[in-house]
Amino acid sequence: MFKVGDFVTRKKYGNDIVFKIVGFEGNKVFLKGVDLRLLADSDISDLVNINYNYSNYKHYLLWNLCEKKYSLIILFI
Repeated sequence: MFKVGDFVTRKKYGNDIVFKIVGFEGNKVFLKGVDLRLLADSDISDLVNINYNYSNYKHYLLWNLCEKKYSLIILFI
């Protein structure tokens, strides 16, 4: 299952942001944004475990943006 330090996204929000798990309390998981300064919590059932590395994340983010037909494309260099 999940453990502290795992990289995850949230299904509920379209897997748009990569988080690192920083803690647990029952079924609630506490998250810290990897590329954004953001703290969040989530139900454990809403999380998707991912294999994070920065290069793959750029392609993942661009794919999600295009797939959802967003008009804003963010490029990381």
